[in-house]
Amino acid sequence: MNLVFLPGFMLDESLWNDVLPFIDNAEQLMFGDLCSGNSIETIAQANLSKAPDTFTLIGFSMGGYVAREMVRQAPDRIQSLILIATSARADDDQQALQRITAAKNISATNFRGLSQVSIKESLGASSANNPELVERIRLMGAGLGKDEFVLQSSIRRAGDLDQLSVIQCPTLVVAGDQDRLRSLDEVTQLQQGIPNSELAIIQDCGHMIPLEQPSLLGPMISGWLKQHS
Repeated sequence: MNLVFLPGFMLDESLWNDVLPFIDNAEQLMFGDLCSGNSIETIAQANLSKAPDTFTLIGFSMGGYVAREMVRQAPDRIQSLILIATSARADDDQQALQRITAAKNISATNFRGLSQVSIKESLGASSANNPELVERIRLMGAGLGKDEFVLQSSIRRAGDLDQLSVIQCPTLVVAGDQDRLRSLDEVTQLQQGIPNSELAIIQDCGHMIPLEQPSLLGPMISGWLKQHS
């Protein structure tokens, strides 16, 4: 089984480092990115061009939007789908404006990754008090750099609630019970729109599930894949 992993906004492939030791049934691992275009559609095309002929696709947060677009573009290539801490709703005007404003206010000299305030907002109650985890997330964004922050901030996430029914592959949707960025209502709405999909909720966890609870997420992914391979 080939696995393709997609990160979220201003995150890199190290997002998955703590999850991978629990996944023992993969033949080939590929780590996609969100750095290959200026729209969800072009990023999906770029990742498909690098992916194996057939594969299981795992998308986190913004990567979940890209993952679903990849399924729409190449349904015969994607054998199963795992969507983590993501939504099918469109950005509202306020969310879009916040990202654009943040990008306009950034300069090359002061960009040091996402702010501690925004990072802590993405974490559950216990994780937000973990300075090493906060710093780890900041460093991912800092490594991607200012230009990538501006580019990713400009990408509008259009809703695809009306297109979820076209996803026919086995699908697992995973949510954190303390996620303040993507509500349980959003995640449930996503799961219910995908035929024959399953929903799993990880306890004591905010938005950053692969970093906050890798010892729960990793076995969950591995066990689910064994049932659907």
